[in-house]
Amino acid sequence: MNPSKKRSLLFLIVKVLVLQTFFVFTSKYGPQGYGQHFFALGVVLTLINYFLVKEIIQAKHYALMAAIFFFSGFILDTVLINLGILGIGSTFPPIWFPTLWLIFLCYYGDVFRKMLDFPIWLMAILGSLGGSLAYQRGLIHTNANLSPLFYPIIALIWAGFMPFSLLLFRKFRESKLSSQNQ
Repeated sequence: MNPSKKRSLLFLIVKVLVLQTFFVFTSKYGPQGYGQHFFALGVVLTLINYFLVKEIIQAKHYALMAAIFFFSGFILDTVLINLGILGIGSTFPPIWFPTLWLIFLCYYGDVFRKMLDFPIWLMAILGSLGGSLAYQRGLIHTNANLSPLFYPIIALIWAGFMPFSLLLFRKFRESKLSSQNQ
């Protein structure tokens, strides 16, 4: 893909449908003991996505972003569990929890292309709303016990994480494009 060329609407629709289907199946069947399968599939989808966006981001930067997404999800959910804000009956989140964070990276580069230029306040609002809704959808098939503080905390975390991750992706995109122009 030429970095200055946008993806077709049909491509974006199909990609969003695939990613949303993965999200729904992971959140529905992950709690039933299939989390490791969805983790493996999430890694494969994230690698496939790299080949779709590799013309606008270097492999090392994409790998760093994938690690940031996965471990941010793992660490956040672990902290929430251990503070008693998210009760799932264990000390650590199951592997399919941070897999949903990892797969979110697949929206960057084409689906969220326009968002890379949004003002930070708008990124924060969209992150706050989107992160809260994603957690609500992701936990619907679990027996999680949520503190009344859960959604306000998730909204605040995503109000910070969304702008951070979009600005980081934009920085890496600009780095790749400037190295191509030299």
